[in-house]
Amino acid sequence: MVFDDGTKLDVIEVGEVDLAQLPDDESNRLFIEAHRWAYDSATTETITALDPNTEVIHSTVSIRLADPAALIPMKVRAAEARPRNNEKKKASDGLDADILLDRLDADGACEQGHRGAVGHPRADRGDIRRGFVVNADATAGRINRWMSLPEPIAPDDLRRVATRFLRRMT
Repeated sequence: MVFDDGTKLDVIEVGEVDLAQLPDDESNRLFIEAHRWAYDSATTETITALDPNTEVIHSTVSIRLADPAALIPMKVRAAEARPRNNEKKKASDGLDADILLDRLDADGACEQGHRGAVGHPRADRGDIRRGFVVNADATAGRINRWMSLPEPIAPDDLRRVATRFLRRMT
């Protein structure tokens, strides 16, 4: 769902995970742990759909929304780990991570969320550095190829937001 202001809302189903049964593979384990942090950080919010002209309410729903800080490792890990045959989803994950790092961490709020993330995986610096600094050209190219954007993403923009976040994390 995309709101009038461009806000994108992804609703995904989650289920219980036996943390004692996590995979041995570090990449898969981090992927699951990042999603668990998003689930654990979620708070219940109410969203109301209304007609913009008449302001008549069409529907109201209460859902759990993850803390943006928890979404960063989830999206960065997904963008890094998805198979090459799923380029469109890798592009979507990369764009989501860029939006989180650019818009939602402009004031350092996400970075502060990471510092308080006891027991949860923080965004992997290596994944961010690889995807948004070292391979910024490839990531931007993938995003621009698969996502319909009014303006293309520049590799230097990816480097800027990643570098700002990484600098705060040290």
